Amino acid sequence: MTCVAAPVSGSGGRTVAACAVSAPASEVPPGELARMVPELLCTAEAISLAYGGSPSPRWCENRCGARPAGRASRT
Repeated sequence: MTCVAAPVSGSGGRTVAACAVSAPASEVPPGELARMVPELLCTAEAISLAYGGSPSPRWCENRCGARPAGRASRT
């Protein structure tokens, strides 16, 4: 297996989860997963913001426009 992951932060900046992409190494070369890192960081940032995390100096605002929003529903 090959995998890339990014932390998901909650309020107070504490890491509460992770967002990851993984695949069998025999099917997906590591370089292909590495090309997914910007999107993965953006996704982790958007989830963090939805769960009360503070904006971080990651790629997201410039890349996909995610901004802090109301708290996400946990239902």
